[in-house]
Amino acid sequence: MTESNETNDNIDEQDQLRQKLLWNVKREVKQMMEEAVTKKCIHEENCSITTFSSAVEACLLHGLKRRAVGLFKTSTTMALLQKIAKSCPSAAEIVKIIDNDSRLNEESTNIFSFSKKRSTAEDNQRRSMRSAIYNRFLWIRTALIHRQLHKIVEYIVNNSSKYYESYALVSNCVQGPILASLLVGPCALEFTGVKTSDHLWTDPHANELVQRHRMHSGNRTSTNATSMMINVNDSHSPKFRPRLQINLKRHASSSSEDTQRNNRSLSMATNSAKDYVESLHQNAKSQLIYGKNNVLVQPVK
Repeated sequence: MTESNETNDNIDEQDQLRQKLLWNVKREVKQMMEEAVTKKCIHEENCSITTFSSAVEACLLHGLKRRAVGLFKTSTTMALLQKIAKSCPSAAEIVKIIDNDSRLNEESTNIFSFSKKRSTAEDNQRRSMRSAIYNRFLWIRTALIHRQLHKIVEYIVNNSSKYYESYALVSNCVQGPILASLLVGPCALEFTGVKTSDHLWTDPHANELVQRHRMHSGNRTSTNATSMMINVNDSHSPKFRPRLQINLKRHASSSSEDTQRNNRSLSMATNSAKDYVESLHQNAKSQLIYGKNNVLVQPVK
């Protein structure tokens, strides 16, 4: 009776762990898709890619057999990728890309090593920490950028019995396919290696953007209502509707009161246009996007 209770508790713990791992992936996918809405493309070194890769690797490490990737190899996702590359074309392509990149990096380091200046110990430590974080999820980053990650994970899910325990997330008949389907969206995004002023920062979340839009739309509504009341009293407005443009032509018989009214309308229209442009500027570190003409203003190089 005691053994059965312990078994049930263990099953419940594994089920909760699987749900938590899958929820983390859903959260990172949601954040990345929200960021893709506000940006034309995401930088390869963006922090959202790092957290996304960490969540995916945690799912792939859950329940991985110790000797499934080889007798003397450690149970890592990179070793698993090299193992399945023999029968998975997408995995073989990613392994080839990583090998070529590492070979080119070694050659460039050997060629330009004599021209490099001596850097401080603090700079070396910072550079080594950054490269360690980047190389830890290297194959996941590469597969995501080359749009092969969902294919590799789908292959792992379909062949999970060879490499994973029965309690693993990818071995689950429901949660495994869900994990593979969640990666289809991020693999369809555009990524870039060109560094801009905001490639390390993320834009605000969707809730904050909606709140800003409501604030600015409320200001524009009150301004439009005030201008409508002025135009109704104006005898020159056709059919007493608010005009889209301000008529700057002054008739010779216009009085000083009409001139003052036109000046007030002009100042209100200017403030409304200013508020509209400022509402498009989402973040102090982000790019300025004009929604009407879809013009993207890049920082000065």
